[in-house]
Amino acid sequence: MISLDVNKINCKYFSRGAQLELFKEVYLDLLPPEEILFPKHIKRGDSVLDLGCGAGRTTSFIHKMTEQVIGTDLSDVMIATAREKHPGIEFQIMDASKLDYPDNSFDVVVFSYNGLCYLYPEEKRNDSIKEINRVLKDGGKIIFSSFNRIPPLALSLIINLIVTKLLMGFRSKYKIHVTRHGITINYETSPREETDLFCGMNFELCEMVPMSEPVGCMGYRPNIATYYVFRKRGNR
Repeated sequence: MISLDVNKINCKYFSRGAQLELFKEVYLDLLPPEEILFPKHIKRGDSVLDLGCGAGRTTSFIHKMTEQVIGTDLSDVMIATAREKHPGIEFQIMDASKLDYPDNSFDVVVFSYNGLCYLYPEEKRNDSIKEINRVLKDGGKIIFSSFNRIPPLALSLIINLIVTKLLMGFRSKYKIHVTRHGITINYETSPREETDLFCGMNFELCEMVPMSEPVGCMGYRPNIATYYVFRKRGNR
């Protein structure tokens, strides 16, 4: 098994080249699950923290719903892009597993586009969930998405699975994705596992919405991710 600087690899993937241009110029709209969940769970006047905000795609839409929103991302390139594109919104460079905000600061935390799955190792991912719980008010909600663990029924998925096992071992919950824009490494789970994890960390499930995308050229369209809404249980 080869040692990989996973967080550095993922940060580079989203911070340069064609992938950066996609987030700056192409990926501008809300995804279908976000169109469903944001209006239901974000109210005017809510204080919202948008983690892994990238170039500000989701933050700009949330800002139309409530002006009390802050976008954060680990990539300084992405935050610079977000500030340029959305000058009226606050953006900060920040590690999602070490949030620089007081306890009980936000009504809603958003971590969309599977951002939670790019944190490595698994302990860092869990640290981020603990930090989200800490900064949420009692009864506050987290809206996020996670990659589903799907069977390799397309050639690209089979290749990614083989590469992952060779480089990261057979027990890893992370998968290497070799794409035309570069390489990412992300955590994969299942709705049952994710629900059990969050319920064991002081949350209760409110809603789940699957997100499907075509894979390969044979009409294979699996649910590659799931969007979740969890509510923080009160401590009293």
